[in-house]
Amino acid sequence: MNDLEICKRIAEICGAEYEKYMLQGGEKLTNWNGTTWQNFNPLVDDALCFQLMIKYSIDLNHDFSGLWCAGIDPTFTFDELVDDYASTVYDKNPNFAICLVIIEAHKDQP
Repeated sequence: MNDLEICKRIAEICGAEYEKYMLQGGEKLTNWNGTTWQNFNPLVDDALCFQLMIKYSIDLNHDFSGLWCAGIDPTFTFDELVDDYASTVYDKNPNFAICLVIIEAHKDQP
């Protein structure tokens, strides 16, 4: 998945209204807040990504190899081991790990 596809899928999962439009020769995903267009990109917007992490009860850990591990489980507790998660994703970028684990956990939803 490229960045736009990841953002679009997160918007679909969150139920946000979105549209693609051209800006400086590339596509951007945006959502309408009622008055102005705003970029919807949890891959670079740390505050938005943090809100998603809380909303979906994601546990984020950094391992010794330099990767971030994001785990999500409907019965999440802080004492669970990573292997017990319903979905687990590793990435060098924590925002990518968070977004990808949300997508993985919702892969059966349209």
